[in-house]
Amino acid sequence: MFKFLKGLGADRWKAYGSHKERFSAAFPGHVSRQFFGFLEDDGESPGSVVYSSKSGDGVLYEVRVTRVMEYYGSAEDFLKTALVTMASSMTDCVIVRQKSEVFRDCPAIAFEASIRGAMSLCGVAALRDRTLYMLSVFFRSGAQHNLPRFLDGFEMLR
Repeated sequence: MFKFLKGLGADRWKAYGSHKERFSAAFPGHVSRQFFGFLEDDGESPGSVVYSSKSGDGVLYEVRVTRVMEYYGSAEDFLKTALVTMASSMTDCVIVRQKSEVFRDCPAIAFEASIRGAMSLCGVAALRDRTLYMLSVFFRSGAQHNLPRFLDGFEMLR
């Protein structure tokens, strides 16, 4: 895993869980949920759900859960494709570092990205069965964040 800055002093993080998306996490504040899909928001149909929370200093913490019906090739190839797709969906986003690893006993890729040189995005993309979990922190380049705390507070539920 890459070394990230630890900067949030006050411990106001709150536990949050989603039985539907099968995870629990700690967020720095109020959590909002958005569903993106064409079918039902039932926790089984293909679609994406984004859970996000912004810290007092403007750092955005997200858990993006994407349910896929099927993928072809290796889990690592699927994860690399997911990162490329994420980067191409944002204007001037470039993946500057990525490393294959295991996260919560699942194949994963740790990543860092730069957006227009002014914003940064870092996190982990992990694949469990047919569910992609993308945990990310979005912040002004050089600003402090607490990705380690965010990752430590995340669990995938059965």
